[in-house]
Amino acid sequence: MGLPMAKNIVTKWQELFVWNRTIERTKELEMLGAKVCDSKKILAEQVDILITMVTAGEDVEDIIFGLDGVVSWLK
Repeated sequence: MGLPMAKNIVTKWQELFVWNRTIERTKELEMLGAKVCDSKKILAEQVDILITMVTAGEDVEDIIFGLDGVVSWLK
């Protein structure tokens, strides 16, 4: 679900920053013009709106509130 949504955003809006725990999954979006971030921190520092597409609740908690969680760097 995340890839089709992200493709729609990157082809219709000006900028899209992406990060994925599996970097290979960002390649198609990068070819469409998305800016791939090397870390959650870099991503969080770049965006005004953050959308997550993660299947497991504990993974969402980890990405947002865990060690190096994005909540620390959001504007």
